[in-house]
Amino acid sequence: MAVAKAHAIAAQIWSDCCQGTFDRSLMAYQPLINGKEVGLLEALRVRAETKRQAAAIHAYRLLRAKKTWGRA
Repeated sequence: MAVAKAHAIAAQIWSDCCQGTFDRSLMAYQPLINGKEVGLLEALRVRAETKRQAAAIHAYRLLRAKKTWGRA
């Protein structure tokens, strides 16, 4: 189930990037964790730090960098 949710979030982010509607605040992509809304970047940071999985670390770094693109 978690993998399916992650794929759906990734697909939405990719679609938004391609259409030029990417939400740099990442709030549009908030997952629910234990019934609470948690910002995507924060959720990925926690997962990367606790699980130390390469995919989680990569996704966190990629989104963290993407969030700052276009800023002066």
